[in-house]
Amino acid sequence: MQLLVEKTSAFPLTVLNLRIPEVRLAIIALATPFAIPAFAGSPEAPHAEPSVVMAPTAPVITGAAPLRSFYGALSVVHATPDTSFTQDDDVPSPDGDLSLKRALGLTGAVGYDYGNGLRFEAELMRLSGDTDELSFSNAPGFQNIATDGSYQLTTGMLNGWYTFGTGAIRPFIGGGIGIMHANVDMESLIGGVPLNISDNDTVFAWQVGVGAEVPITDRLSMVMSYRHMEANGFNLKDGQGTAIDVDLNTNIFTLGAMMRF
Repeated sequence: MQLLVEKTSAFPLTVLNLRIPEVRLAIIALATPFAIPAFAGSPEAPHAEPSVVMAPTAPVITGAAPLRSFYGALSVVHATPDTSFTQDDDVPSPDGDLSLKRALGLTGAVGYDYGNGLRFEAELMRLSGDTDELSFSNAPGFQNIATDGSYQLTTGMLNGWYTFGTGAIRPFIGGGIGIMHANVDMESLIGGVPLNISDNDTVFAWQVGVGAEVPITDRLSMVMSYRHMEANGFNLKDGQGTAIDVDLNTNIFTLGAMMRF
């Protein structure tokens, strides 16, 4: 079957010979682009899903410090020293005590951490303060004598510490041996007689202590400690040449930071 189409005289005459099956195919082809969006739901662009913004997470400190690492530490120090002394045997009431005001200073250390809780270090500490009162044993009239002076204590120690655990707070315990250098410059009046000591000496020293390490990052930690230190047998002389044997013990508190490399 043939379809004859004629145009009016306004256009040239055009004859289209189309078969019915071909018409059907053409209609289907033209309708397909419009039908697919309709079945899909809507010809409009799909709405974008709202984005989820994740809150920034805090830095996570790993459980263990780097294994087998060198480290350096620096701390401020507060100390409360106490001394006792013995003069030459031919001096009446030769024994007594010299109280010292609190000492402030710094301590620094470099060491090596074996990664199993055990670490060793070399430490240098410097303390300074003022002298306080002088008292003689078995001499009631010579108690609490005011002094005017200062002292400096410098220690060099080899320490060993053992740290327990790898948590947020890591307690440690240990101690060390080394030397202490004491420099004393003091003036006083005893029964109207001046007593002057301006001398120094170096003796063996030891310490024991406990503390805690609080990690801030994998390599940086805050460190605090308490130590008891003793240094005995300082040999000093006063202005009259009298030999004085001095023993010193002190309680030391430190607060600082340690960096592993």
